[in-house]
Amino acid sequence: MNGKCKVGEPGAFSAAEIGALAHLSRYFSIWRSRWLETHFFVPMPRDGDLHTDDNWQSTLAEDYRNPQHRVSYLVAIARRVRSTHLWILLIQTAAYIGKLVVHQTPITDFREIVRRADIGPLPGTVALGLGTLYIVSWIALALGVGHRDAARIRERGGKRSMD
Repeated sequence: MNGKCKVGEPGAFSAAEIGALAHLSRYFSIWRSRWLETHFFVPMPRDGDLHTDDNWQSTLAEDYRNPQHRVSYLVAIARRVRSTHLWILLIQTAAYIGKLVVHQTPITDFREIVRRADIGPLPGTVALGLGTLYIVSWIALALGVGHRDAARIRERGGKRSMD
């Protein structure tokens, strides 16, 4: 192995990782955790009673028996990107740009960056354009879903979770 990665490997790996983690986050339901907090952990010290007559255990048991996804796969991906992966992608982009600027010698003009971005037969303008499109797509998805989430929270009167 020559130590060089193939075209698209870092981006494809990042996209696959984001997708897998979004899938997992849909299964780890924050709803269940919050349900336990509000109906089990909070009443114990506050009331000294678990309110078993409220039938909250049946709701929780049914959700464990027949889990329901409360967010779409796309929303789960966008939230994952917004919370952690966007910074990773931006750091990777900064490192790539830094590599283009200084490796093997410092650049003297902008055209040299474009020339250094050539990937085999793929011109540097296309490579940089596709990379920019890749990053901008993730940012747009994260911001779009973030704005939609914020609007939903405002509609609920500022409440983020089930209370």
